Amino acid sequence: MRKKTLVVLALFVALFALVQFAGKGKKAEVLPPLKLSGWAPENKSVVHPTKSAVNVARSPNSEPPYQRIEITRKGKKTVLVRDKEDATIWDIIEPIKAPCEVHRIRSMVNITRNDLESVTSFRLRKGNRARFGLDGPQAIHVRMTAPDPSKSVELIIGTQDRDRITEDGPGAVRTWIHAPTIEPKAVYLIEGLDLRQPFNMELSKFRSKRLLSVTKWSDFDSLKLQNPEAQEASLIHIVRAPTDSDENLWKFQVPEGFTLGSPERIFTSIRGLVANEIVHRDNAPADTGLDDSSKVATIELVAGQAKASMKVGPIVDDKFWISLAARPDEIYQMPGARRAAILPELSSLREKQIVQIESADTLSTIKTIKGSRVLMSIRKSDDVWVREDGAQLDSSRTNLLVNTLAKMKAQGFPEGVDDAATGLNNPILQVQYSAQGVPRVLHFGSERDGKVFARVGTEGEVFQVLKYTVDQLSKGWEELRSREIV
Repeated sequence: MRKKTLVVLALFVALFALVQFAGKGKKAEVLPPLKLSGWAPENKSVVHPTKSAVNVARSPNSEPPYQRIEITRKGKKTVLVRDKEDATIWDIIEPIKAPCEVHRIRSMVNITRNDLESVTSFRLRKGNRARFGLDGPQAIHVRMTAPDPSKSVELIIGTQDRDRITEDGPGAVRTWIHAPTIEPKAVYLIEGLDLRQPFNMELSKFRSKRLLSVTKWSDFDSLKLQNPEAQEASLIHIVRAPTDSDENLWKFQVPEGFTLGSPERIFTSIRGLVANEIVHRDNAPADTGLDDSSKVATIELVAGQAKASMKVGPIVDDKFWISLAARPDEIYQMPGARRAAILPELSSLREKQIVQIESADTLSTIKTIKGSRVLMSIRKSDDVWVREDGAQLDSSRTNLLVNTLAKMKAQGFPEGVDDAATGLNNPILQVQYSAQGVPRVLHFGSERDGKVFARVGTEGEVFQVLKYTVDQLSKGWEELRSREIV
């Protein structure tokens, strides 16, 4: 046999032996897929593979089990916690204390709403974590903690890729994740959900620009306004004053002697404060006005166990700034139009319902007098309004007059006016009425700018009503009598 042939044969035998030896080595380990049960699997929804987790449908009757979410990204930790009383409210507690955007929370918890199952799994080996983005700046460490430990979730979210683009559109997004509490030595590939998007953002994106976390306007128990520029009262203090039948009642603590109307508008305005911009004090502009004590107002709030205090600066270039005592390192830029709504004058908070009755049904008699002439005198008979002598009245016109009286509201409370200036020394109209057996009289004086001066009795406080109101109350018998032909 030729020498060359022997060499080739020897090489073939050696190669065969090497293959045989390698085949007897350790085979690749097959790992079971990740199967993570969702917190609302009965409400599963079809997710388009190119959509992110934020778009997963939500059942209106289900809430996630988590009470705390920790996100560690690029070495920085953000901690979010759920309100103990209102499950829809979340707050940031680290690295700052601030309200959290609810839609951000929803997108986070929705990644585990439905069952999560991997399409591929590999054994994590020493040195290959970075290959999947599980170490370094790409890694996002997420802990979502529930009171029931079995429902808590811990994930390290790594890199992503997509299937090739086809004629049907972009391929499915795929994300590598590690679940250390489930299998500490495995990495899984999840397809169909963008698991990075809900968590891969700066702190400023998580936080809400709302200044307060109060859920409802009626949650406020106390409001104190100190405004050095107020025209009517520099200090206003409103406190809850519940009764046995209604806990949602408030009153003026300061100033005394005034009846409070509904505080819903001011409470809603303060609760709904949303900043245009949040600025660190080190970067604050020089003209915030927050250092001018002659123009800065203070608002102090109590809602249950929560308290808040804020300083409100003057309007500068159609905006103003607010600082919160609880967040001394920040200031908040607000649109100028909002300032008057959160710092109202006393008169705008007062009760403006002149005839203090529960409804028009409690009125029993009405008499109107112009000069010395009686315009009309009506009474209620078996729940029907009739003339004093029993003559029938036009029901729709009479009801309009009665409701005008019952719902009459003051348009203002002018100060420093005398009877001669208001015309109340010689009233143009008197309205005598009885409600629940108690007689009262209204006096109406002269008109100014479409409003008429008025008061209850002869010594009451002067207020103004619309001229239209006085015109309605000045109708006589001819306008109210029934025109039905029997």
